Amino acid sequence: MTEQESNLSETLSRIKAEYQSRYGMDMDEWSAVMMADNQKAFDEIRQWLARHFEEARKLRATFKGSIKQVTFASGKQAFLYGLGRLIPPSTCALILGICCYVYMSTYKDYQELERLVDAYANMPLYEQLVVDGQLTEEKGVTYLVLSPAKSAKHRIGKTYEYDSRNKVVRVPLKRQE
Repeated sequence: MTEQESNLSETLSRIKAEYQSRYGMDMDEWSAVMMADNQKAFDEIRQWLARHFEEARKLRATFKGSIKQVTFASGKQAFLYGLGRLIPPSTCALILGICCYVYMSTYKDYQELERLVDAYANMPLYEQLVVDGQLTEEKGVTYLVLSPAKSAKHRIGKTYEYDSRNKVVRVPLKRQE
């Protein structure tokens, strides 16, 4: 008989004896084997729990030392403390948000202007006309008001010249230098 078999027979005998002393009845061999298996499983569970309880105890000790408890004499002090802790990050977030908004709105405006200039290559020539031109509105229509030009005295955005031969109105946009 090997050592393991002798240990098993001792364990079974011990279980039978314990059962008989407790309940006053004999236990059969299979019931003793089942009880031995159950005891082994419960011993493994106990060891596992003991290991985890020890880990939990160590973690609890670690947390207990690292948590800083703050108490205040009044609600006002607590409010001001919380405000002092939250205002710097909130202010940073607000400033960052405003900067992003300004950048994006300026960028979109710039993109729109760039699109217009690219779409209309002659747009820079109309700049003086737009700046100096006078507008009126009559019956829901907006007009650019110009005066006839006196001989060779063109004022950009103010005068026009009528070409009767071609029957067109010419509006000066830029002076040649």
